[in-house]
Amino acid sequence: MLAWGAIGSNMLSTYAHLTVDDADRELMQFYGVVPEEELNQADNTMSPQQCKHCGMLNPRSNQFCGGCASALSAETVATMADLQKEIDLDSQLLQRITQMVLEAQNIPQS
Repeated sequence: MLAWGAIGSNMLSTYAHLTVDDADRELMQFYGVVPEEELNQADNTMSPQQCKHCGMLNPRSNQFCGGCASALSAETVATMADLQKEIDLDSQLLQRITQMVLEAQNIPQS
């Protein structure tokens, strides 16, 4: 007990619960080594994603299949639907503007 200071010291209760595994984990973290358990728990962002339509394996970074050009995620499908709505609105606006210009110039529509 002398190594822990005086008999009334709380050093024993502070450090007695630490194990060799705790020290190993801290050293590994200090040197940037990721324990194997954490690697197994981490999401695997490097694994390929499989197309639901054609079955082709694609890199995780792809939004569209390299084989059939289908969207690979629901988020991409939603984004494409939003973009299609904008394109439809823009094309309707373009048609109206074209019609107004032709009417202003008295040019018959073809």
